[in-house]
Amino acid sequence: MSTQQTASAKTENGNTASITVRINASVNYNAPAFVFDGNVYYNDNVMPNGKTSGNLVLKDTDKTKVIVNGKFNDAIVTDSVQAYVQSAYGTDFDKTAKDLAAHQQLINPSNIKIDSSKVNASVAGLYPVTITATNPAGFTSKLVVYAIVMGPTEKAPQEYVKADNTKVYNINGNVVS
Repeated sequence: MSTQQTASAKTENGNTASITVRINASVNYNAPAFVFDGNVYYNDNVMPNGKTSGNLVLKDTDKTKVIVNGKFNDAIVTDSVQAYVQSAYGTDFDKTAKDLAAHQQLINPSNIKIDSSKVNASVAGLYPVTITATNPAGFTSKLVVYAIVMGPTEKAPQEYVKADNTKVYNINGNVVS
């Protein structure tokens, strides 16, 4: 949420001056910043251009799966998302993953909380996972990513053939053809 205010001042000789101040209340550039899929995100999924993205999806990789043994795998988050301390000095702040990696420290994993309570590992769907990071100064940022759950694996369809080579039936769940 951005707000804009104008401050005016009048000098003793009658001259006036004004300045416009814009405040983006959802982004504190001293709070942690996240890197996901090569892009930088601030609190509440706000990107450096000021827009919000809700298209952050966790995917299975060669090394890490979203669901392991019927439960959400927190390692998919720690492998996919980096949280940086982020401190803005002067008039600039880090806007790219490369800048963050060069200028900021990664946040200690003990200061990163993963809330995957809304993920139902047994039902196919898209579920939100909230990542909360707190930097040493006590500032906190949240990033919401989504986990794709494919649901339980199904058995392959079976084909049955009678010994006398009569009609072949293909049974797939409740469908017989």
